[in-house]
Amino acid sequence: MNLLIHVSLLLFPLISNLPFITCCYDQERAALLSFKSHLTDPSNRLSSWQGQNCCTWHGINCSESLHVTAIDL
Repeated sequence: MNLLIHVSLLLFPLISNLPFITCCYDQERAALLSFKSHLTDPSNRLSSWQGQNCCTWHGINCSESLHVTAIDL
């Protein structure tokens, strides 16, 4: 049991940095950025819409499989 815990702790940093685990899907991110480009945002509420992980952007909800499921503007 201890060996399993140690192996998990050693592998977690490697696994958590893989793009398919830490980022949303490229196609969905591109669609969100395209949508944003057609909006007027004078109060800068969409300023978090940058970077690779659109699942961390304000107003974006993702499933456990990192698919965008909702936009809350």
